[in-house]
Amino acid sequence: MESFRRSFNKVSKFLNIQLEPINESPPPDTDEAVERFEPTAFVLPPWAENYLFGLAARLRTSPQKLFIRALSIGIRQMQADQETIQEWHQLTPKQREVAAWVCLGLSNEEIAEELSIAINTVKAHVYHIFRNFSVENRRELQIKLSWWNAERWLFGD
Repeated sequence: MESFRRSFNKVSKFLNIQLEPINESPPPDTDEAVERFEPTAFVLPPWAENYLFGLAARLRTSPQKLFIRALSIGIRQMQADQETIQEWHQLTPKQREVAAWVCLGLSNEEIAEELSIAINTVKAHVYHIFRNFSVENRRELQIKLSWWNAERWLFGD
């Protein structure tokens, strides 16, 4: 247990250094990350430690390697979410509205009717939305914006 805490503290210090700014390079080798820095005073909450040890046992890996992998995935996801938010803010208000309706599953015709605009205008908005988010279809857009509650955004609470 103490060995895990020492390793966890080393990794925590390493990751704090990497968070500003988030580096796009692949994470370092797990063993290198664990051995690279001296411990800090950070302590993992007991519930998280228990979960981590249980999951590591089921996956037949060390808690240290699992922890580094989970944080690496989490950091990459946070970075992707930040990029998506920046892409969202590049849309015009009308494109955001069209994106919301697309995420709710409406067809171009239904969106045109809902917004009282021409279908070709909807198609142009959808084209720019797809290009902005680097997606090729509605499902990919829905997945990319899965963090966002389009219904609440359109209709309020």
